[in-house]
Amino acid sequence: IMLFAAVAALALIAGGCCAAPLEVFLVPHSHCDVGWLKTVEAYYEQEVQFVLDTVVTELDRDPSLRFVWSEVKWLQMWWPQRNSSMHDALRRIVTNGQLEFVGAGWSQNDEVTTAYGDVVEQTTLGHEWLRRTLQVSRPDPLVRVGWQIDMFAGYSGATPTLWALMGYDYMVIRFEGPQGMRDVWTQEKAFEMVWEASDNVPANRSRIFCHIIQYNYGDMCGLGFDWDNPNNPAITPDNVKQAADKFAAFVQSRTEAYQGPIMAVWGSDFRFQNASYWFGNMSRIIAYMHQHPQTYNLHVQYSTVLQYMEYLTSLPLKFPVKKHLDFEYGWPHVIPQNLTGNVTVQYQTGAPVSRAAHKQHVRDVSVLLRNTQFALWLAHRQQVHVDVPAALQKLEETQDALGVTQHHDSLPGTMSAAGSFVRWGGSDHNPGPRCNDKDCMVLEDYGSRLDEGSRAASDVLTSVITGLLPHQAASMTLTEDTQAGSTVHIPMRAEQTGILLLNSLLQARSVLVQVSFRAGAQHVCVQNSRGAAVPAQTVPDVKDTLIFSAQVEALSTATYTLNYTCSSGPAAATVRSGATTLENSHLQVTFDQGGLVASLLNKDENVLIRTTQYLALYHNSSGGPYCLVETEWARALPLDRSKTYTVSGPVLAEVHQFFAETPTSPVYEQVLRLAHDAAWLDVRVTVPTLAVGTELIARFESDLDTAGVLTSDDTGFELFTHMRNDSLPVSGNYHAVVQSAHVRAVSSDRQLTVLSSRTLGIASLRNGWLEYMMYRRLNSTDDQGPWPLEETGTVQINTRVLVGGATASEQRRRLVALDQEVWLVAAAFMPTPTTPMAPLRAAPSPLLAVNEVPVHVVSLQLRQNPFNSSLLQVVVRVQCVAEHYAQASVALDQLVGPLTDYRACSETNLDLSPVRTRLQWHSSGPNLASATTPHNRANPPQTACSAKLLLAPLDIRTFVLDL
Repeated sequence: IMLFAAVAALALIAGGCCAAPLEVFLVPHSHCDVGWLKTVEAYYEQEVQFVLDTVVTELDRDPSLRFVWSEVKWLQMWWPQRNSSMHDALRRIVTNGQLEFVGAGWSQNDEVTTAYGDVVEQTTLGHEWLRRTLQVSRPDPLVRVGWQIDMFAGYSGATPTLWALMGYDYMVIRFEGPQGMRDVWTQEKAFEMVWEASDNVPANRSRIFCHIIQYNYGDMCGLGFDWDNPNNPAITPDNVKQAADKFAAFVQSRTEAYQGPIMAVWGSDFRFQNASYWFGNMSRIIAYMHQHPQTYNLHVQYSTVLQYMEYLTSLPLKFPVKKHLDFEYGWPHVIPQNLTGNVTVQYQTGAPVSRAAHKQHVRDVSVLLRNTQFALWLAHRQQVHVDVPAALQKLEETQDALGVTQHHDSLPGTMSAAGSFVRWGGSDHNPGPRCNDKDCMVLEDYGSRLDEGSRAASDVLTSVITGLLPHQAASMTLTEDTQAGSTVHIPMRAEQTGILLLNSLLQARSVLVQVSFRAGAQHVCVQNSRGAAVPAQTVPDVKDTLIFSAQVEALSTATYTLNYTCSSGPAAATVRSGATTLENSHLQVTFDQGGLVASLLNKDENVLIRTTQYLALYHNSSGGPYCLVETEWARALPLDRSKTYTVSGPVLAEVHQFFAETPTSPVYEQVLRLAHDAAWLDVRVTVPTLAVGTELIARFESDLDTAGVLTSDDTGFELFTHMRNDSLPVSGNYHAVVQSAHVRAVSSDRQLTVLSSRTLGIASLRNGWLEYMMYRRLNSTDDQGPWPLEETGTVQINTRVLVGGATASEQRRRLVALDQEVWLVAAAFMPTPTTPMAPLRAAPSPLLAVNEVPVHVVSLQLRQNPFNSSLLQVVVRVQCVAEHYAQASVALDQLVGPLTDYRACSETNLDLSPVRTRLQWHSSGPNLASATTPHNRANPPQTACSAKLLLAPLDIRTFVLDL
């Protein structure tokens, strides 16, 4: 292959009449959305199963054929319905490399609205299913290529890093950016590049080769090479030349964008339902071109992505090296004038906000799964009797639901729903039919799957928590208070006096807990496990309820008790009309005469930011689930000063504000809460059903001189900066924030940070401004998919606000965000009257040392050995979550106990596959790189785990330990 590649490269350079044929690698695929216009079941029954059946049959019949497949969820549905002969056929075509798995997550996850931990989990779920089910023997891993070809809301700069950490060598995406950028890249032939997206993870671990489809993944089908379309005739001797000419012209058009051979991606949505017909037609075209070399001079072969990539990188070519390159532009889209009556450039930046309740639902189930997995591990570590295999099987329902709903038409909120118009591209001038049967009620189907997954995880968690309680404990009830923001709410029955809290984070936490107590009790107090009383205060307007501050160590439990025989009860909270200063030893929040926030002072660092903060509405008659189309600036909502009041006590103080556009409009309540020991401000906005044609935001207008720069995270993984472009509309300056965003002064060390518990839209439309969009309700269309965006019902949006210097803010930003996002497990029970319950820990030490550095346990869970289900393993992923931080360290035995307790321990890739030497690159000029030769890629020897782990900023290290 090396000799042939060199000759081909010289021929390409020489050109002329004697040039070798242009190598064309034809990659057949079918893009099968895991829900969009139809539900998962409807797509499978009506379309996907036929794709799989006919593709597997054809490839097994003809060894020259190739295909790539992405979404493992479909295989999981197909496999148990097929017989052993089909199973064997699939194994054969995988073993010999005819069928390649690309990406191979449970679904093709969205990249703008998802959290990276969920991306890792759903990708690992797909890979684990393939390894466990197929058990094929291959010298290479089953998955070496990433494949994300339909990210209409934009691409994430975190994805290439995550894929590199999974051991991938290559990735394929389609271009998402302005036309001017596409023109420059075409001129530079930059659509194949070495991508170093991370500014933190070392390049040797994060670098990956990327092929970018110049336009769209279905371009060849759009030219007529689509034989699921009855309007496209079969290829016959009469029309084969016309088809060959069209094929050759397509290939020639791609030579302007790529240096060497051409990879032609052939397929589109749910195509190849009759693979024999497709391949038969295309094979006749290929044969005709090969029979007329002087006319076409093409050598076309069916190929997988890996075959193309390995051939390409064996050539003596130099590829551009691009760093960072956040593709999260949205997709500028021009709607035809005959549909809308006007031509507008739309940015698909509405997706980070659309279907707010669904986004929160997904995040809640994700946290529930994480907490349950940790609790199961803790119970096993404490030698509590739990049927672990049964529990893990039950949790597969939760993992399945989350894997499906990471899909790029789920979290962006662009799916069909009951009552929506379902014609793709249908406008209000040409709407098509409404959805009125279960096959198109995709939003409802996603919600049902999440509910089932939540019930499965709750069943497991209940049994585990019951086992963790003392033997005499009884009458246990589990609380899953996911909407509480900074507070855990525990409704307690009269006989329940014990409270158990479980913390799955690698940081000690101080959390507000609100509990009900026996009606009329006067002398109730809260005691910790040592019997000491802790401060508590009453809750105004809520009878027989108190709130206290609980302390829970890292990866541990804590218990508290309600005592009804104390000398006094909780302190009475005071209520004053108006907004008064909120202040503790860390933070001060002042208000102006109108009742709005006036300043934020970090007392520890002496950093003062003068700012006002308010709620506002955009009014729109345009746009839809995908696109923001803002035709005017947001209008500030008046604050009703007569209803504003302040609550204060020894545990917390908070200001309640009420905003409404008119006396008859919906009322939005905002609560600004400062706990007695918190270094941040909690903000909770309760949003009723919006008026049609409105979008709700919260906005800070600060005195920071930010020079037009906004910084937001990418899937919660890494921060990227965005420069405001005043020539663009509001929508062109909006971005996604999954976990945190900030604006920073350029002339002083001051930073204002907003932390979110789910994905929001974020923008900085003027210097010093920071606004986030929380909720949308529109009756218009963006001509991109199902509409209208009809979302009703009350939701709560919880955010946190940090003030401080840049360095200090960064070191604590992620830990504070995780504290908000990952709620505590809480249970009420009737304890034994004699024996106090000591805290339960994952490891013997209290883990105080690791709390001094920003380290996060991404996952700590049990799994069954994929090759021997009778054996259990522990999976640990750890990460330093502060950017540009000195190398952090953590002791592995502090997380899982002595390593001598395990039969074996190995470090793996992020997806749990064995570590191997990835394709290496060397510099071949300024911002250029060339691949090393493939035969210099011996796999490294497997090394034993080290008790002390060193972590570069944002790097994730993964370990599997055999029990």
